Amino acid sequence: MNTLENYTLKMTAKGWQVINRTSTAVQLKRPKQWNRLLLIAGLVLLPFGAGLIILILALIDYLIKSEKIITVYEFDLIAGKEPSPSTLSTPLLLAGFSDYLSNTSGFIAASPSFFLRINASS
Repeated sequence: MNTLENYTLKMTAKGWQVINRTSTAVQLKRPKQWNRLLLIAGLVLLPFGAGLIILILALIDYLIKSEKIITVYEFDLIAGKEPSPSTLSTPLLLAGFSDYLSNTSGFIAASPSFFLRINASS
């Protein structure tokens, strides 16, 4: 197994889900989670009247949260750069590049921060 597969297995064991996968990159998503403390407190205090307010706060907390998405590149893992989860992650743009590659004489070298076109003749 390579480093990307090991990292993917480690993250899926922690609750992350694979969105998109290539041979050199994987995009993972962590779904929103309920605040367990608020849920338990709301259920315990429900007979006393305050539980309903706490459960409503738990619902608001859940709706405000966003899913975390990370894009992991194999060469970053080899270099020792562990990606940090963020809510704003660039998706893997793979579908549109097949048309680009078939119409050009070069190829695309992908990097997390930019795309570089390299001519085949140079």
